[in-house]
Amino acid sequence: MVSIISVNYNSSDETLDMVKSVRANTKVEYELIIVDNASKDNEVNKLKILENDSDIKLIYSKKNVGFASGNMLGVEKANKDSKYYFFLNNDTLLINNVVDTLYKTLEQNSDIGLASPQLYDENEKRSTTFREFPSVSEKIFGKGFKRFVSLRKIYNNKKEYKDVIDVGIVSGASMFCRAKAFNEIDGLDKNFFLYCEEEDLSQRFHEAGYRVCLEPRAKLIHLSGVSTKRNFLIEREFLISYFYLLTKHLDHLMAFILKLHITLKYLSKINKDVVNKQLFWFCLEFNKDMYSLKHDMNTKYLDFFKSIKEHFKTSTNSIHKARNEIKVVSYNDEEFVIKSFKVPHFINKIVYTFFKDSKAKKSYENSVKIIDFVPKPIGYIEFKKYGLLEDSYFVSKNFKYDLTIREPLLDKNYEDKERIFKEFALFTYKLHERGIFHLDYSPGNILIKKENDSYIFKVVDINRMQFKKLNLSERLLNFSKLWAKDEDLKIIVKEYAKIINEDETMCIEVALDYSQKHKDKKNFKKRLKGQKVVD
Repeated sequence: MVSIISVNYNSSDETLDMVKSVRANTKVEYELIIVDNASKDNEVNKLKILENDSDIKLIYSKKNVGFASGNMLGVEKANKDSKYYFFLNNDTLLINNVVDTLYKTLEQNSDIGLASPQLYDENEKRSTTFREFPSVSEKIFGKGFKRFVSLRKIYNNKKEYKDVIDVGIVSGASMFCRAKAFNEIDGLDKNFFLYCEEEDLSQRFHEAGYRVCLEPRAKLIHLSGVSTKRNFLIEREFLISYFYLLTKHLDHLMAFILKLHITLKYLSKINKDVVNKQLFWFCLEFNKDMYSLKHDMNTKYLDFFKSIKEHFKTSTNSIHKARNEIKVVSYNDEEFVIKSFKVPHFINKIVYTFFKDSKAKKSYENSVKIIDFVPKPIGYIEFKKYGLLEDSYFVSKNFKYDLTIREPLLDKNYEDKERIFKEFALFTYKLHERGIFHLDYSPGNILIKKENDSYIFKVVDINRMQFKKLNLSERLLNFSKLWAKDEDLKIIVKEYAKIINEDETMCIEVALDYSQKHKDKKNFKKRLKGQKVVD
């Protein structure tokens, strides 16, 4: 079984032509998964003709999540028996039995993890299908020098080949993957919104010990779009992906040299047009990901973020004010929660500008990672002064909760208290199973909303988190900051122990010990400061 996955974005006619092409040229067992990336209504309606076709699965994304995430939505719906995933651009047409040929090649070569057919343009003229991963040797000294110093044979991507060859990177327009290997390396990296996905995927197949190949006997037309005026936003998106790719795969020195190389390239062309000038200055921006089109803050809510300081200043609905301040703000009939982080002192300004992610960025990125457990994240924004981090804000949708876990913990007669605790234990179990360790799992950070006959839990203040596989000791330690009475903690931990099938008495004993040690530590500090001690 081959799962053929294709992403559609406002180009349904091309998608329908691609489907016809696949059907006319494929004999092996396959399924077609079409992911629509939030196209316009008229484009979505064109796809509905496929809804009753048994060989097609249609997925409608409410948001344009980009190439990598769109394809991964398709993977999630793929048949579990699929041996191969074929990521196929919707603007492609099969010249011959492409799927059958690739299937046969990978069946005969178990060491190939990723392969591509030979690409042709709309006039059936052979076009570039593979290349090498970016390197200092090629960028500085040229392709000839790289071929000379390379430990493996590097083929000329301008030549025609008759048999399978090993390559560095295949075209992202058509990537035929061994499903088991693809899942082993965690699939496509969703941090890429547009561009560089194939470089990243090919490189990770290499690193995992698989071959990446061109299968020239499989032939595919890739329709090239009509040339358009330069678009700064799209070219900026390439730079975001390219810099992330270099940081991810190269050591600091090599990544720095290649980043400097492209920066100087734009500098050398700075007087040719305004786009080159904009891209040069963007190369000098440290936090590039903040500007990616994958974030709602750069598309749907762009105007809101541009004036976020004014929105925050004029809002009178402050729900928390200490080191940081949190306000609820209304905008275009929607309610948002804005967290304004304290301006860091001079040393931390340097640290958060050059060496560490800001708390606003951490809050947003952690929220995206655990989106099912938090109020919906919208974005973050940073402001610099004299080149150093000054103000920063994290924005999420307002989750209208009814209570926090603090209320039933403080009130021994709280209505439905035991049920809340048991459902909270289940929520915590789900967090832990996802490898989420909240470093400030305290009562005020656990929001609860009653809906119908159950409770919905969300966590906040998530800039301090760890993501790892948790052992039993760490799981029980996570309850210590609840500052719960022993009888309440026993209810929670007893239910948690049942869920994870562990000894209830032992779990309760360990959790109570962690809880008491946390209380003793906090109370000791309070005594030193002359503050009131709470048991």
